[in-house]
Amino acid sequence: MDELEQARAQAVAPLCEAATSSYLASTEALARGDAARAQSMIEHALRLAPQSAVLAHQKGVILMTVGQLDEAEPLLRRAAMMNLKASAFCDLATLERRRGRLTEAENHYRLALTADPDAGLIWEGLAHVKRLGGDHAAAAQCLRRALPSAGDRQAAVLSELVHVLAHLAAWPEIERLKPRLAEALAATVHEASAFPLLSLEDMASAHRKAARRMVAARRPPLTALAPCLPRPNARLRVGYLSADLFDHATARLIVEVLEHHDRAVVEVVLLNHGPDDASPLRRRLEAAADRWVDLHGLSHDAAAERVRALGLDVLVDLKGHTAEAWPELILRRPAPLVVHWLGYPGTLGGLVDAILGDPIVTPPGAEAEFDEEIVRMPVCYQPNDAQRPIGPRPTRQAVGLPASGVVFCGFNAIYKIGRPVWRRWMRILEAVPDSVLWLLDPGPVTATVLRREAAYAGLDPERLVFAPWLGGADYPAHLARHQVADLFLDASPYGAHTTASDALWAGLPVLTFVGQDFAGRVAASLLHFLDLPDLVAASPDAYVEQAIALGRSPTALADLKARLKRSRLRPGGPFDAASTARAVEDALIGLHQRALTRHPNPAPASA
Repeated sequence: MDELEQARAQAVAPLCEAATSSYLASTEALARGDAARAQSMIEHALRLAPQSAVLAHQKGVILMTVGQLDEAEPLLRRAAMMNLKASAFCDLATLERRRGRLTEAENHYRLALTADPDAGLIWEGLAHVKRLGGDHAAAAQCLRRALPSAGDRQAAVLSELVHVLAHLAAWPEIERLKPRLAEALAATVHEASAFPLLSLEDMASAHRKAARRMVAARRPPLTALAPCLPRPNARLRVGYLSADLFDHATARLIVEVLEHHDRAVVEVVLLNHGPDDASPLRRRLEAAADRWVDLHGLSHDAAAERVRALGLDVLVDLKGHTAEAWPELILRRPAPLVVHWLGYPGTLGGLVDAILGDPIVTPPGAEAEFDEEIVRMPVCYQPNDAQRPIGPRPTRQAVGLPASGVVFCGFNAIYKIGRPVWRRWMRILEAVPDSVLWLLDPGPVTATVLRREAAYAGLDPERLVFAPWLGGADYPAHLARHQVADLFLDASPYGAHTTASDALWAGLPVLTFVGQDFAGRVAASLLHFLDLPDLVAASPDAYVEQAIALGRSPTALADLKARLKRSRLRPGGPFDAASTARAVEDALIGLHQRALTRHPNPAPASA
């Protein structure tokens, strides 16, 4: 037996009874979210069996869980080399993905597949990496491979598959899968992502069930932390929790509200668990905070203890059930009140106490759609930054548009553009000669599909114009190019949110209709508070008719742009951050006062 074989034999040798007991205690503790006990027990086991690959693997997983990626890597590599088990390669892949090293993550998933080629979880992991890399076609193929062995994860895999297919405009396959997805969601008690369901029609009840299951799957043990009691503080200490406190859509929306908070009323604590891109927006966010707390790399329990020690009155979650959200932290209840605002347009399944809305996105009766209390603010729920610079207006030719003819802009993310939306848009183009539809470039595969769909509708595919994505330092140029378009067309059931306010801020009118739920009502809310209610059509058919009428009337389009210019900075409108700040403060103070009423013996006031 050579040296490597001997080392492998030692690494996979059966554990003694004491080491096995400690190992099992460690895995149970980690499953409960108790990383500290999990690490203590695995250290004890390793003292008894220091060569064990199984124990090294478990320690690596624990360290990765608490954010110690550099310390976890050699342990996971050793476990993979010695044990050659798929699970070790999968955990290495997860580690590399969290570092943003997608090629390395894919390599590890493929090594895992050599050990277990039919494992659905490995195909799911590989699909995630492919999706992050923008290869939605490959991601879809991986998820199709995952389905046969998905077992009780059928709903989870189908939810992700439908979302990936939406990025490909693979509408026939989505329609075939929707009944199967609805059936799987109804039958399972296991977790499935709620977010993809927002962009599917007639899935509101399924979305609510999925949101509830996401919360149930992440709920910590009852012994994790005792509940916080409200404090009778004169000044509200509010913590905003997000992974998007950098040059990101959420940060661009909220930054001026943070700057306008009345410091006599509110103390602003920003709780960051995302990257630092060193952008001007990041520096502006840091300057807007009374206190900046970095939670990046902490375990759920450690982060909860850190937040709890701050003595917050209200924790405001800005993520919901979107990517990089931290429901495990929220469920540890590190503040007496937890409120959601801005990040997620729907119920969170009881993750938080209340959601901030307005009379349009959460109209009377919307309580039936939510597991949380709704607080309707008297302003648009979506805040905006009126300091966003707009670059020089380009020429049409400079952005690839024809010099003449009406330009309908549809800068929604491609996954929001389903077949019903597309058919409406094709009707509009057909009825407005020489018009074009200006879309964000969805990639060559999806662009080919959309051109083919236009041809099926009897239209010249060249009437679709694709714009490159512009962000970061090019964001002012992105805003400026809106000015050469004539009318922005909203999507449904998940409409434009930041995309709509970008267009309006740049001076481009938005046409919408009121959707069935929150996700489809944001543009209507923006227009309502801009005093442009005539741009909210009564129905999908009325939306098409109005778009056609406007497209045929240059005078009407010019009048709309003039009205928008006059109303853009109206007091109390979406771009009045000071009014939004007052409304948010009033909402949070009201919630805090009601919490004090419910607790006759509150905690002492914060220092």
